[in-house]
Amino acid sequence: MITKIYLSLLLIFSSLFTYAQTDSEKNQFEKIKSYKVAYFTEQLSLTAEEASNFWPVYNQFEKAQIEMWQSMRKRAEASNEDSSSLSETEAKKLLEEYIAERTAEHKRTMKLYKDLQDVLPANKVLLLPRAEDSFRRKLMRMHRERRGQDNQSKEKAKETALPLL
Repeated sequence: MITKIYLSLLLIFSSLFTYAQTDSEKNQFEKIKSYKVAYFTEQLSLTAEEASNFWPVYNQFEKAQIEMWQSMRKRAEASNEDSSSLSETEAKKLLEEYIAERTAEHKRTMKLYKDLQDVLPANKVLLLPRAEDSFRRKLMRMHRERRGQDNQSKEKAKETALPLL
């Protein structure tokens, strides 16, 4: 289950970082980040002191995860471009690198939970995976709704642009 969560987060954050290049897109990323802070704080019922201890630990974990996802994405794109020309030894090397990255990801996750045990009660640490999953779902739902609204406004614009007979 944790793998599914992180894979989904990988897709979300890698796409956010890939496209977060203009000021408005960077602003959008900052809005999502602030929404995440508010959402996690509410879902985990963090006090001000708990939040001040939680966020540095979580942000450090998240930064390492994003860096890993970006490198995995670059490697995947490079291997997809010439996957038909890969030799068996090159493919094995890429697979070993992938396994090593996934192992490192698992170790980082375990370290996160151990570190959080020092700053939060165990019952709040247990809520973190659920909060991450529900945040991801909510973010995706908001994205779909916004995309649907954009499509509806485009359709209305096309309708009004057509001459009436």
